[in-house]
Amino acid sequence: MRKLLLAIFALSSAVNMYATGREGEEACGEPETLTISGVVFVDENDNCVYDVGEKILPGMALLIGGEKVYTDNNGSYKFDVGVADYEIMLATTGDWTPGCEESIEVKASQLLNNYRNYNFSVSSVYAPKDLNMTLGR
Repeated sequence: MRKLLLAIFALSSAVNMYATGREGEEACGEPETLTISGVVFVDENDNCVYDVGEKILPGMALLIGGEKVYTDNNGSYKFDVGVADYEIMLATTGDWTPGCEESIEVKASQLLNNYRNYNFSVSSVYAPKDLNMTLGR
């Protein structure tokens, strides 16, 4: 009976390792599709963090590898990627210039399926960040 229980436990562990893709550091089967997402926003208080109420921008271009996506009507973007290291770049033109960062590096692994809140801040080219100080506000 004890041998039977040990055999069932060993078989169960082997099936679990195959199903989860975890055997040491190597994964079994095809890599999962992962999602990297965020928003492009006007950083009104220059804190490099998207705060509730800050304006989000639809139609902003972002690049990852050779792929280009645009933010939707909610200012959100999404890339479906495989397991790898990525650099997301904000392709600003016209009225906007990058705020705190022009690119963000993401190390996508099978440990997470969704990489959220990779947000990009922008500033208007017509209103310098120190405009309020210049105007005495």
